Amino acid sequence: MAAPITKSTQFQLAKEWFSRQRQSLKPWGEFVNTGKFSKPKSAAELGRRVMKNLEVYQSNYTLVVLLLTVYCREFSVIEQYGIIALLCLPLLFLASAGSAVFWIIGASVFIILLHASFLDTSSPDSNVFELEMEPV
Repeated sequence: MAAPITKSTQFQLAKEWFSRQRQSLKPWGEFVNTGKFSKPKSAAELGRRVMKNLEVYQSNYTLVVLLLTVYCREFSVIEQYGIIALLCLPLLFLASAGSAVFWIIGASVFIILLHASFLDTSSPDSNVFELEMEPV
């Protein structure tokens, strides 16, 4: 009798499956190379092509199905913001824009604190810019 499958075993099996799929993923340039597209000459060749391509590009087809599944799902606004953040943060650091963003945040905080610390709002002259209305 086989040992029961535990959650850690399931996780390990899933991890191995994803690793195998990732290793067998073919380059997308090869997958969508339109120069290799042609009409099959017979039903036998059609069957042979389908079986061969399913074997060779199984990982690519799996990824296409997963992407279409995610694409067709309706996301709440919070989920959309989370997805955008997850996609943009790595791009921010890949583009080396992280230092510029942190510099802008630091400079903004400094200017705001400088202004807030030197502006005296308790003086009675705070109504200098208010217009007085004269009765007509």
